[in-house]
Amino acid sequence: MIVTNPRHMNLRVGDTIGDYEILGVLGAGGMGRVFRVRNLISDRVDAMKVVLPGLVTDAAIGERFLREIKVHASLVHPHIAGLHTAVHFQDSYLMIMELVEGRSLDEALRGGGPLQPAAAVDAIQQVLAALSYAHGHGVIHRDIKPANIIVRADGVVKVTDFGIARSSVTPQLTAPGLVLGSLYYMSPEQIRAMPIDERSDLYSVGVTLYEILTGRRPFEGANEYEIMKAHLETMPVSPDLLVPQIGPEISRVILRALAKDPAARFQNAQEFRAALGHGTLSTDTDAPRTAPPDPAALPAAGRDDIAAIQAMLIPYLGPITPRLVAKAASRNSSSGMLVQELAGHIPNLRDREAFLKACQPRLGPTQASTVLSARTPVPAEAPPRANWDGEYLEKVKQALTSHIGPVAGLLVDRTSKKVASREQLYEALMSHIPSEKDRAKFLQSVPR
Repeated sequence: MIVTNPRHMNLRVGDTIGDYEILGVLGAGGMGRVFRVRNLISDRVDAMKVVLPGLVTDAAIGERFLREIKVHASLVHPHIAGLHTAVHFQDSYLMIMELVEGRSLDEALRGGGPLQPAAAVDAIQQVLAALSYAHGHGVIHRDIKPANIIVRADGVVKVTDFGIARSSVTPQLTAPGLVLGSLYYMSPEQIRAMPIDERSDLYSVGVTLYEILTGRRPFEGANEYEIMKAHLETMPVSPDLLVPQIGPEISRVILRALAKDPAARFQNAQEFRAALGHGTLSTDTDAPRTAPPDPAALPAAGRDDIAAIQAMLIPYLGPITPRLVAKAASRNSSSGMLVQELAGHIPNLRDREAFLKACQPRLGPTQASTVLSARTPVPAEAPPRANWDGEYLEKVKQALTSHIGPVAGLLVDRTSKKVASREQLYEALMSHIPSEKDRAKFLQSVPR
């Protein structure tokens, strides 16, 4: 079937748009779908990206799509998926791109777990080469993550999806204060909606490298607020404690990339890449570099309790558990405080609650009550969003900021998209305010 207007129907295998025949669907995101297509004249197989049906008339989406075309067209590099051409067809824009045969780092993680350290470092060095080139052309990607990095069968890496990239050529396309990106990989300055530069991309690369080496993200949380707070305040566990083969030198490189202050990170992609090249991976693939601490040598918060807590934590955190327990025990004088700190290292909420429940018999009634009350409530799934007045949301952000800090703006923006009334919005936002007294103050300060 020949498609004369892609806005009004779902594209299917066998359809033809202009000179391109659709061979299959490669994927879809929040903004567009990507198809495998064949050029009927040259017979070359490419990838074609189109705006999702129903979004073509959205001015912001259309502007963002045009920006991607302009930014992508300015970049020609062996490690960036190339843009062949863009087509204006029946009031829609189509991007005809290089077809990259391979799988993303996200797919590799889900399919086989962490990458071998040498393979992971090699992939990231290729990503950094691509970013060094893009940054040199004034382009900040702003959404580096495993899903946007594809590895071909021959090991060549391609960076994809410049959909929210910022170019110095078209700076007006990003509104001041607008936060874009994937939350697990966003830099602290992105979360705060502050101006960003190339060092923000390098932070995201650090998160990505940490994840593909260890199989877990450096910053986790039960909800969006916890994740944002972790980016802003929490120092991640050194990756070589999770995977000894990584070695301390590479771990130091990763932790420098994850510095909260951009001035403390690598200042450009080439510097980051050089540091990875000089780092060495551990050759010890069988055991940790040092013996785990003996519970008998730990502080007397109750050595039997500590040994039991350690045994209950191991299934969730693995070989790193003894070291974490030793450090936490040296800082906490009671079993309840120890359990509360250790629970924070368990990324999955259900696993965390299962650990807390298992620890209850080791705690007195008061300690057990304190630990269980420390669980972070998760807002219930909410109905579709309402149409919010911008001035009203600004007032809510100001009220919330005084209680939880600069992440309030992003939290209000995200939560308002999931709820249908002011009452639901307030209820969801209050779950992020730890003090009952402060929650009452928040309710008194917001518009009714």
